Amino acid sequence: MRVMIVGATGFIGRHVAKHLHARGHAVVGISRRRAAAFDRHPEYAWIVGDLHREIDPEPWRRKLFAVDAVVNCAGLHREESEASFETVHALGPAALYKACELARVRRVVHLTVPGDAIGSRSHWLATRRYAEAKLESLPLDWVILAHPLIAGGKGYRLAQLPLGLSRIAPLSMPDLCEAIEHALIDAAAVRRRYVLTGTRTFTALNSAPTALSVTRFSAGRCRSNRFRSTSIDSRFSAHTLLWNARSAIRTQPREFSWGFQPNA
Repeated sequence: MRVMIVGATGFIGRHVAKHLHARGHAVVGISRRRAAAFDRHPEYAWIVGDLHREIDPEPWRRKLFAVDAVVNCAGLHREESEASFETVHALGPAALYKACELARVRRVVHLTVPGDAIGSRSHWLATRRYAEAKLESLPLDWVILAHPLIAGGKGYRLAQLPLGLSRIAPLSMPDLCEAIEHALIDAAAVRRRYVLTGTRTFTALNSAPTALSVTRFSAGRCRSNRFRSTSIDSRFSAHTLLWNARSAIRTQPREFSWGFQPNA
């Protein structure tokens, strides 16, 4: 499968790209700085793209030539002069997803975070919900994956803290990558929203309704018990499913197992 990854140079995107490439998928990365991205990862194809500036479908439609699926990992922790929440979270993705419809690229995986945009009165979160609503309205095979926290790299490096959540269940980066790959290839997963969680829940150190930048997770190491088994084909359909990593991907269980919790 030829997969376009938006945000391929970011914390999550670069792990997703590495995972999909290792599994035999052809990766097409989107970056504002194509030359620099190619120098770091010449094994991927790279296309210049900018969610902040390209907020019409036509530029994205041209980039989608020969693409089979799109994964959007892009997100901001804070606004910058060349990137705002309104464009990167809302208008840019909405244009990209409309372009997918025009280019007949049906499979789209959109990464987001859980949280109450209205209750938290958060522009950061509300702009994400705008793009998700636009995606859900299109005749595409979309999958929306909400992840609370990502533990990856050395130690526990967190991607972001969901707004207004006082208790968190961290998800490992390898497990997120596995979830994204199966969302791409599993026909039973489409047109649904899922919350990905680990099996261990911790009290957040700071539950204020604000977006936190990358920080360190200090709750200490934990080991999950043996996962409950479930078939790969059916795991998207149950309310809460924990995947047996040994039988499903033939590896030892990682520090955090994961489950799918579809919204009601």
